[in-house]
Amino acid sequence: MGKATRIRRIFQIVVFVAMGMLILRNVLGKTYNTPETYCPMGGLVSLYAFITGKTPPCSMSETNLVLFIAVLLLALLAKRSFCGWICPVGALGEWFGILGRKLEFNKNLPKKLEKSLRAIKYIILVLVLIFTVRIGELIYRGYDPYYALISLHGEDIGIISYISLGLVIVAAIIISMAFCRYLCPLAAFLNFPSRIGLIKIRRDEKSCTQCKMCDRACPLSIEVSNVERVVDGNCLNCLACVDACPEEGALRLEINGRWR
Repeated sequence: MGKATRIRRIFQIVVFVAMGMLILRNVLGKTYNTPETYCPMGGLVSLYAFITGKTPPCSMSETNLVLFIAVLLLALLAKRSFCGWICPVGALGEWFGILGRKLEFNKNLPKKLEKSLRAIKYIILVLVLIFTVRIGELIYRGYDPYYALISLHGEDIGIISYISLGLVIVAAIIISMAFCRYLCPLAAFLNFPSRIGLIKIRRDEKSCTQCKMCDRACPLSIEVSNVERVVDGNCLNCLACVDACPEEGALRLEINGRWR
């Protein structure tokens, strides 16, 4: 495990610990806030209500909106770093993907099929936004693996919610971060600003030996070895490719066109 990956693991673990403490405080009646209060997707689905002066759906608040704006700005700066460094569902998808590789269950789909499946999350995003605006409720709440993970069998949680969370974990063992690739509506939205993120991975063709270790290390199967700069909107800036590269300087961070 490289230095960047170790640092990222610490970030992910800290988020899980903080989330667990917040759940515990909520259960003990110490706070009315739940981890849902800090979900940026809630800010996205509530954006229309805040703009038009209407009541936000369910328990969404200004906190959700502020966090959504922060995640959006982060994507413009450092691509989908939120998904790779902070999001608990993203962390679970990656960890179980690693387990799948160790068990030799993890597979890469054919490129055409992979591209087609990635389009599903955009359809989900559009449907979620349309129905939330029309109905004024979070219609996907009962199917959201994140909400099932943090709710402790709270409101709108039933057997389908746990099946959804279980499928996300099983799918990740077979295809790393499958939910993030194909189904996550927030990931779909962040793909657009992520393409222009100022901080990105750059490959030095002179130093690169085409060993393909960076491609194998990428949790989202981006072919890093075939590009000069990783502008793919799916890139998490997780730096797994940099850690995996055996040639010093072949892969480095580029900040606004400058090597680092």
